[in-house]
Amino acid sequence: MGQNYLGLRDAPRDKEAPRGQVRQWLKWFYNLPIRQKQIVALLGSEMLSLALAGAGAWLIGHSLQGQLVNQAKSELGVTQISYNIKIDQMGFGFRGQSDNVAIIAAAVAAAENVTVPVSLREEVRQILRNEIRARQIEYATLVGKDLRIVVSGNGDRVGELFNPSGLVAQVFNLDNGEQIKTSEIVTGAELQQESPPLPPGVGQGNHLIRYTVTPVKHPETKDIIAALVSGDLVNGKTPIVERTLKTFQENGSSGYSAIYFLDESPEAASFPLEDAGIDTRIVAPQGQKFKLAISQQDQNQEEYLVNIPLSDEGILAAAAAAGGHPVTGRQEIGNDSYTVAAKALLNYQGLPVAILVRGTSEIGIQLLMQDTWRKLLGSAVVVVALDLVLAAFLGRVIVAPMQQLKEKARQFAAGDRAARVSVLARDEVGQLAATFNQMADSIVASETAATEQRQKLQDTLDRLTETQAQLIHAEKMSSLGQLVAGVAHEINNPVNFISGNINHAQQYTEDILNLLRLYQASYPEPTPEIAAEAESIDLDFIGSDLPHLLNSMRSGTERIRKIVNSLRNFSRLDESDFKKVNLHEGIDNSLKLLENRLQPQANFPGIFVVKEYGNIPELYCYPGQLNQAIMNIINNAIDAIHDDFIHNSKYEKKYQINIITKIVYLHMKIHNLNERAKKRDVSCALIRIVDNGLGIKEEIKSRIFDPFFTTKPVGKGTGLGLSIAHSIVVKQHGGELICLSEPGQGTEFVMKIPINAEPAALKSAS
Repeated sequence: MGQNYLGLRDAPRDKEAPRGQVRQWLKWFYNLPIRQKQIVALLGSEMLSLALAGAGAWLIGHSLQGQLVNQAKSELGVTQISYNIKIDQMGFGFRGQSDNVAIIAAAVAAAENVTVPVSLREEVRQILRNEIRARQIEYATLVGKDLRIVVSGNGDRVGELFNPSGLVAQVFNLDNGEQIKTSEIVTGAELQQESPPLPPGVGQGNHLIRYTVTPVKHPETKDIIAALVSGDLVNGKTPIVERTLKTFQENGSSGYSAIYFLDESPEAASFPLEDAGIDTRIVAPQGQKFKLAISQQDQNQEEYLVNIPLSDEGILAAAAAAGGHPVTGRQEIGNDSYTVAAKALLNYQGLPVAILVRGTSEIGIQLLMQDTWRKLLGSAVVVVALDLVLAAFLGRVIVAPMQQLKEKARQFAAGDRAARVSVLARDEVGQLAATFNQMADSIVASETAATEQRQKLQDTLDRLTETQAQLIHAEKMSSLGQLVAGVAHEINNPVNFISGNINHAQQYTEDILNLLRLYQASYPEPTPEIAAEAESIDLDFIGSDLPHLLNSMRSGTERIRKIVNSLRNFSRLDESDFKKVNLHEGIDNSLKLLENRLQPQANFPGIFVVKEYGNIPELYCYPGQLNQAIMNIINNAIDAIHDDFIHNSKYEKKYQINIITKIVYLHMKIHNLNERAKKRDVSCALIRIVDNGLGIKEEIKSRIFDPFFTTKPVGKGTGLGLSIAHSIVVKQHGGELICLSEPGQGTEFVMKIPINAEPAALKSAS
């Protein structure tokens, strides 16, 4: 048993809780700071209450959603009743017309193959037209037992076959004389033949139609001798869905009502309905090509949006597969959420032909739930705020000093060397805070001294590394210069020998050819042996080609002489003399040595060099070093153009390097031998090397002159080319070297070299 840091004795170990008795989450709670324990306890109790309230709100919302589903199903039933009212009305009307004396007389005449009198036909046509106008339908037709039209209410189609969807033939097969009421698909070709007055906006193609087929019986035998066919198009008729919307608007319910139909011929086929939430495979119309017949969505009591489609037709497929049972789902229609119920309408064969859709708006439930959750959230915010205020008060009184010391210690350990603790009291915590501040001051002082020493060592190392690299490069270039000079000298001697002998060889050749021509003139008829030999060696061709051959040899030796001369000039890299040189000659020599990289190749279009030389006198410089700087910058321009071609493959782009020179004046600080340093205007040679290559990114432009910095892949660049060029221009010649570049547009390097500077005067440019 000992004492802890507060001076209290530890509890006896035999009274400690045995390991494993305290659950892991309790250990986590025990390890929390006091302030957090207070907050966790307060928030836990309040969150439990809020969670129970939230669960109740969720259950209420779930119950309301279920109620909304049942409401949508009920409203769908009303929609179906509204849809069937028109069919029932047509059925009642045409059931009465089947007993009309004129219609029966026309039917009897047709059944007995007697020509219907014109007056009787016109009377029946007028009756049918009255039905079309009164009921606002498209079809009213009397059809004989031979399935041919007796009288049509629209055009004159007497004698044409008329058996829509096989319904007329079916009514003759019924023994009980029942009336057929059904929904079917009417084709565009049939509509075109009938030519009924169509609702506005109804075009070509298949359409949904409601048929009634009423048997007409013989007055004496009671046999079915004809059929009255009525047809009402659904497409484009807004009252069908508008009645449903107005019915529920009176009860304060807004919604969506639509009728879809299958635009394919009804044929039994198997299709998957996973997307519609159906796990099995069942019989349904093939293709599932649904087409909107009519829809309306109410905006307010007076305004309706017409022909708004469903956002997801999966519910239509599910309804078609459900065999006349309603299916439900949720959808966004327009900008509102709806609980949607859908039910298939079956045709006379029992196959789905149309889908009734009713959408009940969820706005009311959403507003109610939003209000509930908003109030619940407001209560949570108020409760949490009160808990935080209470916890803050207790924390300030109990644990604030220790918390401050802990936080400052953490900040100091994380690297904030300015972190210090406010000493608010003289108790143990205050003494600990003062000790912490003293320790922090001591550590900061030690780190500052170590940092300064480390920075000095790093600066020295960087300078040594840069100097070593430049010395190695300079030594390599010096050795290369000596090697190139020696090679140029060794090549130059035999080239001069060949060049000198070519003149003599050409003179001897001309003498021999002249002598040969003289022989040919004096002896025009040579011996057969001479003539055969002359023809064998093609003497005439040799006489004409030999001068050209010698001229080609002279041109080749002259080109070798120029290349050797350029090598000898460029090999002055090891010269340390400060002398006057021709700047343009050095540029031309560099271009001559780089000529192979500038020429067009199999996979590269080549680079044009445009030289715009100004009138620049000879200038004082270190020739070898200045040549190296120019060579490095031109090499960099060639690399940039090659990179642009690799990335963009622009064969049509004209790649070029512009080299411009002229005289400018700079206000520079010059150290003369016999005078103190002072600023004055100095004439300088301005050299601009401009390429239209890839350009330099803005984020790396400031680093291009840093030693060892390169953007090239490993093994393709040392990172010293531009650094050495900058050192030669600025440090060795007291000039300026700047870079201007825009990505994708190219790069320009600008060199300014004093023309008449002395070696000791080359210190720095202002």
